[in-house]
Amino acid sequence: MKYYVPYLKLCAFPVLILFSLMFVFSSSVFAAGFSVDKHLLLPEPLAFNSTVQTIINITDDEPLNLTTVSIDDVFDFSGLDFLSANIPPDSSSSGHLVWNNISSVIGNLSQHSSFLLLVNFTPKRQGVFFNNASVHGTFSNGSLETVNDSVFFTVGDVYEDDNSFSDAKLIPVDGSEQFHTFQNSSDGSQDFDWIKFYPALGHYFIVETKNYSDIAYTDTYIYLYDSDGTTLLQENDDISYGTTRTSRIVWKADHPGPYFVKIKNWDSEAVGGNYSVFVEQQGHLSLVLDDPSSDKNVTRYGIFNFSAHIVCSGGVCRNVSFTLDPKRNSGVLDDKTDKLFAKAKRIGALAADDKVKVIIRLKDHPEALLPEDRNLKGYHHKKMFSEALSRSRQDRFISSHKGFELKKRLSLINAVTGMVDRQGLKSLIDDPDVESVHLSRTFRALLSHSVPFINADDV
Repeated sequence: MKYYVPYLKLCAFPVLILFSLMFVFSSSVFAAGFSVDKHLLLPEPLAFNSTVQTIINITDDEPLNLTTVSIDDVFDFSGLDFLSANIPPDSSSSGHLVWNNISSVIGNLSQHSSFLLLVNFTPKRQGVFFNNASVHGTFSNGSLETVNDSVFFTVGDVYEDDNSFSDAKLIPVDGSEQFHTFQNSSDGSQDFDWIKFYPALGHYFIVETKNYSDIAYTDTYIYLYDSDGTTLLQENDDISYGTTRTSRIVWKADHPGPYFVKIKNWDSEAVGGNYSVFVEQQGHLSLVLDDPSSDKNVTRYGIFNFSAHIVCSGGVCRNVSFTLDPKRNSGVLDDKTDKLFAKAKRIGALAADDKVKVIIRLKDHPEALLPEDRNLKGYHHKKMFSEALSRSRQDRFISSHKGFELKKRLSLINAVTGMVDRQGLKSLIDDPDVESVHLSRTFRALLSHSVPFINADDV
């Protein structure tokens, strides 16, 4: 026995050593091995309504090829919506994405090679969210392995700290949205968000908010301040009280800024509400004449081309429409005057100097103007007095219209004839003492024309 025990011990020792060495060697060569790194593409904090880009980096750490790769990606559905991926998942349900085998798309992964799967989400609210990737791999020798990695990230207000006008963040005036979150402090004090902007002098601008959370969390109230950050110019709670619970202010810039806006939540105790704010400068409209490009005389009732367009400058012009509605200015005559001149031109009664001969009938004097004088007895006396009154009226009419060239006074009726241009005709028609205005035309009774009318050719 003394000889065999040492022998057995000596024999057993090498066997145990050999077994141990074989196990270690087998683990380093034949065991599967790959790594998974789940991380964010952009640093925190992530802005609400932005795109959260996550990366799943899969690396083959062993000399064996990774032939099959399936992925389960689990995310916080209460705060995230799946947006897209560089390889679309085979299935997508609430908070769960599945890729059955991305190797069918990218091929096998060899030693030290990697593949990046980009998965994009949209945050629905402010908060801290998780995203876990579980990757299942099969190597060329049939061995299987599962590796998990997670990422936690915060969606918050990237413009903090902006709780006073001195810390106000600049916002453009082009209408682009700036996203914020109401984040009350740990001591319960209310969060105020401040913005500032520089509008163009003389332009109107609109400051407006949009709510991206339930009304229980977001009900904006905004204040507009002058350049000192303390002089309140205007405030607004609801665009339409009780129905449109967002806020809007319209103001005309009387200086180039800065103007400040303070935004708060109407419910001072509500936390986590998401909203956006934008400032939109309104443009000025101007009419540009295309054709004709300068003043042009046109013929009444004639056809001519006209084209114009509206230009919006210095801002946004919404819901713009315009109508061509010709309006007469002081140099354009009324319709009655134009008709008389058009008729004169048509019948050849328009003189070379663009004047027309007209008959102006004046209003007769009323009988009450005839004096009850016992010496004015009989028809002839009254006729003489009536003619004297008519002549007096004619004299007054002629002296008040310097552009009227008298040709003749008519005795049978209270009227005069003469030459007048277009502008002078307008003043004649508007004279309250004028009864009517007619073109003065010459008619010649020729025998060849009159015989048929009196049936003289039937004798």
